[in-house]
Amino acid sequence: MKNTFRYLVSILAGVIALAACQQEAAPLGSKISVDKTSIEVAGQNAEKQTVAVEADGDWVVVTPSWIIANPSYGTGDATVELSFKDNLENGKEELAAARTAKVYFSVADAQAEVVVSQEGDPNKA
Repeated sequence: MKNTFRYLVSILAGVIALAACQQEAAPLGSKISVDKTSIEVAGQNAEKQTVAVEADGDWVVVTPSWIIANPSYGTGDATVELSFKDNLENGKEELAAARTAKVYFSVADAQAEVVVSQEGDPNKA
């Protein structure tokens, strides 16, 4: 009987230790919003822009290759800084046509977007 009691106490202690070591699951979000819906930036040397994010869980930012988000993911409310590559013709030092893209801010069950327009050469389509 004494050994059975010790055995049960040992198992219980092990279960409690394992439960204490388990990491808490990251919250899945169902709501996200951003403080702006559009941004316009210069074709070259564009100033960085910030977007305030309000989210109730983990979020991620998806951008085209010419926009860099920092940070690109997080949990809860945050401020995301967007920076922009120059809008130049491939291999040249002249402006390309203006371009527009959407930046997506997503949680598990919701999404918000910001439309980014970057200036270009008005004579190019």
